[in-house]
Amino acid sequence: INKANALIADFFPVGTPVMNVPVKLAGQIGLPSFCAPYGGTVTATDLTSGTPVVVGSGPASTLYCDSYGFQATFTGPGRVDPNCPNNSACMHTVRIDFSGDANVTSATKTFNAFPVYANAPSNTLLSADLPSAMAGSAITLTANVSADVRNHLPAGSVTFLDGTATIGTAALDTNGNAVLVTKTLAGGSHNIIAKYPGDAVLIASDSSGTPLIVNVIDYTVQVFPASLTIQDGFNGTAKFSIFPLGGFAQPVQLSCGTLPAHVSCNFSPSTATLDGTNPTIVTLTVNTVSATANSFGTNRLLAIPSTFALAGLLLPFGGRKRIKSTFVVLGLLLVGLCGVGCRNSGTTTNQNAATIGTYTIAVTTTSGSSSTGKTVALTVNIVK
Repeated sequence: INKANALIADFFPVGTPVMNVPVKLAGQIGLPSFCAPYGGTVTATDLTSGTPVVVGSGPASTLYCDSYGFQATFTGPGRVDPNCPNNSACMHTVRIDFSGDANVTSATKTFNAFPVYANAPSNTLLSADLPSAMAGSAITLTANVSADVRNHLPAGSVTFLDGTATIGTAALDTNGNAVLVTKTLAGGSHNIIAKYPGDAVLIASDSSGTPLIVNVIDYTVQVFPASLTIQDGFNGTAKFSIFPLGGFAQPVQLSCGTLPAHVSCNFSPSTATLDGTNPTIVTLTVNTVSATANSFGTNRLLAIPSTFALAGLLLPFGGRKRIKSTFVVLGLLLVGLCGVGCRNSGTTTNQNAATIGTYTIAVTTTSGSSSTGKTVALTVNIVK
């Protein structure tokens, strides 16, 4: 009874072969017309340099009756081939040998164009747990880096960018994931990209092919004019424009910070309800209180004899004569009082007057649905 004749039916890598990284080599051993129990060893030898180098070996497997698979590592450069990344040397000549056993003959076959790359492409994908979120919310960005090099874990870190601005970096874990939590994205739409710089095995990649759009719901505030000059006793107005971002449609309240003495402010309307699209205008009125003259003395005291004089003129002639002496006495008393009171009858500053000067009023906006308030500075110059 003769042995069954074996042959190397095929040979292929499982994943992308890269120099100095183990790769699984697999294939089939052909057995003519039947499947029978067999054993033996399969060996891969790199013949590229002219000196045979065994790169891996393993036992023949009974899986599918006639298969084999084992790990191999190619360490030397191959021949230059224009199809390799960056024109790297990658084509190898590999011989596969099957030892055979008591029932099956040995077999060998040479493959002249087996590619082994200097580096392999990587692939970066980016996702977010909240593609739409209120401003100030924690948004988790996850970048996954993968490659067809089955026995190599991507190493290094990933940089996250908002357009061209870097928002953070994160190291890759054993699953090829880099996770960044951010709360700093401003209101509006953001095109987020993850960039992986590559490592000794993998070529750099980024997620720009499948960009991630994160929509941050918020608003912005502008004031015009940014400064007011107000004469004491009068008021001034400024307009605050509130612009919704990312579809923001929530009520916004406005309030003034610390104000100068005897200065008040009020808003109309007191609450701005945004519709998610159009700006809303709120008018701020800054009120001051006027300084007034406050006198007690000459003017008030002189009003007394004037009143008596008028009363005397209105009396009949006889009556006037009788009260003549009375007026004389009253006049003397009033002169005495004026001597005392008129000394303090000058103008005094009203204690309710606004203080003259230039001030910065902080106008703050808040919303129950937003965790971040906004402050806009308004300069107020109060003059006499």
